[in-house]
Amino acid sequence: MTDFVRTQGKPHYEFDPDGLLAKEQSQQNEDELMPEVLDYIVQEQTVSTSKLQRVFSIGYNRAANMIDTLENKQYISGQNGSKPRDVFLTAKQLAEMRGPRTD
Repeated sequence: MTDFVRTQGKPHYEFDPDGLLAKEQSQQNEDELMPEVLDYIVQEQTVSTSKLQRVFSIGYNRAANMIDTLENKQYISGQNGSKPRDVFLTAKQLAEMRGPRTD
C-alpha cells in the first residue's frame, strides 16, 4: 500500500522540515542569557557591548556576540562609530514574540 502511495507523487508537507531543523539549531545556539537581555533592552533607548558587560557581568566576547545577534535580528541598529546602538525592539513586540502567557 505505501509503495503505491509513494508512486503517486512527491509528499506535501504541512511544514518545511529543513526550516524546522534550522530553527531548532538556531535556538540551541542562542545564548541562555538572551531572554534576560531582551527584557533589559526593551526598557532602554540605546545599548552597547560595554553596557551589556556591566549590567550582566559578562565578558566582552559574549556581549559582542549578543550585540551581533540583536543586530542580525534587527532588534537594534547597526554600528555607528563609538556611539551606542539604538534599540528598535519594543516591550509590546517582545510580548507578541513570546506569545500568550500561561501563568
